[in-house]
Amino acid sequence: MRQYILILTILTLLFSLALTGCTNKEADRRLLFNKAYFAEAFGFELRLCEKGQEFWENSGRVFTPLNNLPIFFIPSEINPSPPYNSLVFVHKEAEAANFSDDVLVAWPNEVVSTRMLRGINYLIRHEMIPELELEIFGLSYPLTMYNLVDDWEEMVVFWREISFRDTARTWILETSFFNDENFLIAKEFFPNPEYERQLGWVRRTIWRSDISATEGFKLFRTSGSSADDMQAFGDIMRRISEEGLSVEEALKILEAEDTGE
Repeated sequence: MRQYILILTILTLLFSLALTGCTNKEADRRLLFNKAYFAEAFGFELRLCEKGQEFWENSGRVFTPLNNLPIFFIPSEINPSPPYNSLVFVHKEAEAANFSDDVLVAWPNEVVSTRMLRGINYLIRHEMIPELELEIFGLSYPLTMYNLVDDWEEMVVFWREISFRDTARTWILETSFFNDENFLIAKEFFPNPEYERQLGWVRRTIWRSDISATEGFKLFRTSGSSADDMQAFGDIMRRISEEGLSVEEALKILEAEDTGE
């Protein structure tokens, strides 16, 4: 009987260890996916060595390597031998030289990552999510580029929390495109979350043109457009695109229409 209990105890222990190993392995895999997801969300830049470039060219994937990061370093049934064995974050491109070619190195993009941080800091500064405190995540205001690299695990948890909130995600993306001044103008024209689609359309329209956000909002204001009626802004932006009008010419046209000249 004692021998039977001993065998049963040993088997139970072995099963527990195996289960723990599987659980830890799955947790590690999930963390790697989160790391890749975070790098994509904040627009990190990548060092793709020759084998990485070749792998990407033969992968048949669309979009960019950044949008497909996991396939580069996480083994799967479809791709059991990815070209890299890990993903490492550094602060600057120059630091990538410290790692071997089997390491996928990524660093924050000076433009995209900065814009994202600006959007998040604006959200925090104006208490747009008052119940969300950075301290809960082991972070402090203001968030900087160093947080993206040195505290990426904490940032992943924080980002996943706020990115699931539609309004917060929308305003972060809008602020990341507009500076604080233009963001306040956007809030003036689109004060409610229900205007999310309209603001997104204005942002995309400006983004696709060769004009700045400041110039775009000046045109929006001068055209007399609003969240409920954006036709005048759409018409002048179309003329800029089709006729090659400059911003100054477009403003003169709008001002003339306003005075009835």
